[in-house]
Amino acid sequence: MFEPFSSRKINIFKNVGLLPYLHYNNKDLHVYELVKKVLSGRIRSAWINRNNRKFIARKRLVKDISINTLLKWIKTYFPEIPIILILRHPIAVASSRTRSKGFNNNVDNTIKAFLNQKDIVTDFLDGKMEIIKKLKDNFLKFIFIWCIENIIPLSLFKNGEVHLAFYENFCKDPQAEIKRMFDFLGKKINKDALNVAARPSIMARDDSAIVNDKDLVSDWKNRVTEDQIKSAMKILKLFKLDKIYSEDTMPNIVEAYKFLNNN
Repeated sequence: MFEPFSSRKINIFKNVGLLPYLHYNNKDLHVYELVKKVLSGRIRSAWINRNNRKFIARKRLVKDISINTLLKWIKTYFPEIPIILILRHPIAVASSRTRSKGFNNNVDNTIKAFLNQKDIVTDFLDGKMEIIKKLKDNFLKFIFIWCIENIIPLSLFKNGEVHLAFYENFCKDPQAEIKRMFDFLGKKINKDALNVAARPSIMARDDSAIVNDKDLVSDWKNRVTEDQIKSAMKILKLFKLDKIYSEDTMPNIVEAYKFLNNN
């Protein structure tokens, strides 16, 4: 199921809003029924089913980039659902999004979606509001968005409740990273998984590294300036996320799991 929680594409989520955040002890019955509808497979559309080749499905894989802020809530009320949070270097993400017309057109609305939710402001943006309001450059806005999208689940989940997967490790050592993921899911790794890992995403653009046979992990360093990197790291440091991603290309997995261990 491709991005079934997208409020921009799926009508029933329009009134829930973009990147919704609920305290996990708040069982909002309306949201509960909508999430249940998705997880039980009772929602279909050309958007959601764009990659579905099964006439009858006995299992579901939900892929969504707009639901990080609600993941802990989902795990609380649907504990049987295994959740995998995929992290990628924020500078690589911001560099990619600045080259996307769709992301650029919506960057300010995305930030407003965070700032208009009082619980997000109270729980995660204390002492950061003045800096956020001064951001003018879309690249740095995307860094800020990445921080919010990821600090929320990293601050709420306990170790064992979610699996942290790393884009860079999928690129450098796919067998080991896929095995870590399959171990979490209680499944055995197979050749099909390794073969699929080598294919470009359907969302890959013509200028992406994988399409142009460039280094998937370090290509972002050719697309940003030293000043952009330094400014990005200042924002990451506000959220202590510079412990996971620094000016190096590879993540610090130990530091990432410290977030979960401290919850």
